[in-house]
Parts: sequence; structure tokens; C-alpha cells
Amino acid sequence: IISTTLSQPSLKNAAVVIPQQHFVMEDMHATKDMLLVTALTDEGGKLISYPFGSMKKEDITLPLSGTVRVNYASPKERDFIYTITSWTRTAQTYRYNALKGMSEISAIQKNPSIGSEGLEVKEVKVKSHDGVLVPMTLIYKKGVKPSVYGYTGLTAYGAYGHQDNPYFWPEDMVRFDRGYVRAVAHVRGGGIYGEDWHRAGRMATKHNTWKDVIACGEYLIANKYTMPGKLSVSGGSAGGITAGRSITERPDLFRSAIIGVGALDMVGFERSPNGAGNTTEFGSTKTKEGFENLLAMSTYHHIKDGTPYPAIMFTHGVNDNRVPVHNSLKTYARFKEATSSGLPVLLNLNFDSGHGMQQTNADIIKSAADNLSFIYWMMGYPDFQPEKKQE
Repeated sequence: IISTTLSQPSLKNAAVVIPQQHFVMEDMHATKDMLLVTALTDEGGKLISYPFGSMKKEDITLPLSGTVRVNYASPKERDFIYTITSWTRTAQTYRYNALKGMSEISAIQKNPSIGSEGLEVKEVKVKSHDGVLVPMTLIYKKGVKPSVYGYTGLTAYGAYGHQDNPYFWPEDMVRFDRGYVRAVAHVRGGGIYGEDWHRAGRMATKHNTWKDVIACGEYLIANKYTMPGKLSVSGGSAGGITAGRSITERPDLFRSAIIGVGALDMVGFERSPNGAGNTTEFGSTKTKEGFENLLAMSTYHHIKDGTPYPAIMFTHGVNDNRVPVHNSLKTYARFKEATSSGLPVLLNLNFDSGHGMQQTNADIIKSAADNLSFIYWMMGYPDFQPEKKQE
């Protein structure tokens, strides 16, 4: 974090206020007494204060571990408002009382935080194809033997330096009650370890993203968090590259895959309305190297005839202006033609939505139900199998 003057702003002559740290600095805010920094570490989110005058780093004690966001801070006030979301609880809003040096539940939040104390969270490190250790978060119900009772859902994004920070979906309790293991792979291309981690999974190094997912899938089976035939992979938008290339490279590893609004034809993506702005992340076909990199990460171009692919469901909003719907249409058709496994390849379109942000609550609920029903069907849950036709 650097500072300059408003009268003569200059990055060249800027002074370093807070030097680069071993953790990822996500955001900063100023109160009357201090500079606040939200940070991401291996132990979770942190809120760090740098009191004006001394600028000596002080960790603010948080009520729980999770994703920290400062909602309101002002240079005119000592107190500030922030929220925490964890892997097992929805967001809770707090007011930091600077006089007492402690956090208090804020009156701003009308509805209390929702969560479950019956869940266990485990952080592991997985050795990837090149020996790099990739962090993965596992969430499951306490006391459950995952590989015996349920399925494992492996999800990853891995682009733009995006961080998969702790978050909790109450509807997942339906899955956890059936022995579900939620596995979040913090693959390269994301930002859990800062910009270097991001650059290790983009353009020429993009292959690390899906190879990290494959390594995480192998880890889950080897360590009995799941078993062959019980592992599902999912990814959305740029995460479609991650999930799509994982199943084209290792179709034997997964039983099913759900790819939502996925970027699947990367060779043609640059010509789409949103494509030119993404060349700094994925590359451009205008150079030989850029074309080869895009071809390597393009799911559509790696589908091979006669391959026993897992069951796949593509979901897409027809009005998507970020990732055109033809990405799912053509890739669905190609997989359906090529697969030899006999497992279904499905296409679920929403003609009233786009990239997902425009969905109504009814659409969100229907989509969640469709996805879960598809996975339970493929995982062999008796009450989700098709009814036998009467003779």
C-alpha cells in the first residue's frame, strides 16, 4: 500500500505505507484512528489495523474464522461495521467498538446468521502434477464416513485471480444430511496466494488449473473421502474451462459433471462480445503462441469419439452476453455424439436469463433442484431413479 499527495499525485515518488506481506491484502479502509486492511491467510480471513502514528500492525480479534468484509468505515469515526461469512455460517454483521476494543453484533442486521455447528471443516494440501502443493477445503457432516454414505462434489474456478473465500449455502444441508462432502479446490489461476498464484494458471500456464483439479480428485479417492463412481466435478463461466478440461483429460476420474454458462470454445471466444476484454487473461488467436494456448484450454476441441465420458449436464441462460450460449450448445452436441459410456449428456436452457445474475428466486431454486436431482440420479440414490414404465 502506497501513498502520494492529491496536489501532486505521482506513483514514481509515492511512499510505501505498508510493504508487501506474506498474506494477500484484499482491501483497505480508513477510520479516525487507523488504516484497516482485510487479508487472506492460510488460517482464513483477517482484519488488521495499522494505527496512525505508529503504523504498527495489530490483528483485530474476530468472533469466528471466515471471509471478512468491511461494510462501513469513515475517517470521521472510530467505530466501523464489518461482516463475516464462514464455511458453516451465513453472513453476520458486527460493529467494532474501538473504545472497548471488541466486536458487537450490529443492530443493522434484521435476520440472524444461519449455520450449522454439525459440520466439520478440514484444510488439506494436495501435491499436483508438478509437485506444487494446492490447498483444498473439505466440508462434511461430523461423524459421517463420506465414502460410505454419500458423494463428493469437487468444485473449482481458477481464473482472474478470483479467491474462493469461505461461504455457506443453507440449501447444502440437504446434501450434507445424505453424507455429502463439499470439496473446494483453490487451484492455480485463482488468487489464494496472490498474483503469482494467478499467473501460474493463465495463458501458457493455464493447464495447471485443470491438472490441479485432477490431482485433487485423485487425492479425494486415495484418502477415502470418496470412491470411484461417487465423484462429481462442477465449474461455471471461466470455471467451465476447469471442469471441461478435467473431464476431457481424465474422463475415468468422474462420475458426473455440471458445467454452468461455461467458456468451452476458447478458440472462438475472442470473437464474442465479451471476448476481446479477456485476451489478457486467456490470450489471443492473433499470435501463434496465443492460438496454441487457447486451443490447449478449449474443451470443445479436446472431445474424442468413442470415449467413455461421465454424465454431463450443461446449463446456460440463452441471453448470456458474457459467455454466448453457443459454447454450451455445440459442446453438448459434440459430447453427446462422442461418448461411449451410455451415461446421459443433458442440456438445460433458461430462455429468460443470461449469465446468472438476472435469475429470479424461483429460477435459482429450480436450477438447484435440477442439478441436485441429476447428481443423485447418477450417484444411484434409489429415490432419484427414473420410474419404470408399466407394461
